[in-house]
Amino acid sequence: MTRSQLAAHLEHHRWRVLQDALAEATADYWEHRADQLDDAARPRRGDYLGAIFQPGHPAHAGATNRDRALAKADHAARRRDLTAAALACRRHAALIRETGLDDEARAAIVDVLASRNGRVA
Repeated sequence: MTRSQLAAHLEHHRWRVLQDALAEATADYWEHRADQLDDAARPRRGDYLGAIFQPGHPAHAGATNRDRALAKADHAARRRDLTAAALACRRHAALIRETGLDDEARAAIVDVLASRNGRVA
């Protein structure tokens, strides 16, 4: 990689970091993140619960009902953790909206993008 390629790469990276930071300052970002966490918490048919639930797997043959109950409890705890994280994201979004920071973040994004494109907002 030449010096000019490295400089261009670093400049691009600098702008991406700035864009990400500004995006994370918006309520929409946190609402979207909450939706992703809620989706991840939702059990689905065919979810892998572990080898002890797979007939034919050596771990399945030796698994006790207690082992299976512990595995199910572990998955339930993971779903609770994801749901709690989604709630925290929604609260973060509400706080951004209540304080008016959402409008400020959007204005900053417009300014940064305009300056990146050589225009003044």
